[in-house]
Amino acid sequence: MAEEVFMNVPEVQDVQRKFQGIADVTQQISNILRIAADILRATAFFGMVGNMILAWYTEQIRNIVDQLHQMSITIADGVG
Repeated sequence: MAEEVFMNVPEVQDVQRKFQGIADVTQQISNILRIAADILRATAFFGMVGNMILAWYTEQIRNIVDQLHQMSITIADGVG
């Protein structure tokens, strides 16, 4: 015989909202990091080679934030 599973719908919806909030925040952080990397690249064009390294480093952080964003969306969609 199959067991019945009961779900507290309001709690599940709350979890979904929290992950959607995380997804929104990580998207904003990603946009800020993209702008910062673009500014650093632009200044590197004028001779500040160190800024090119900072731009690369910023892009690496942004890639991680983008992955967190995608995971949050996936979890939010799966829960909701």
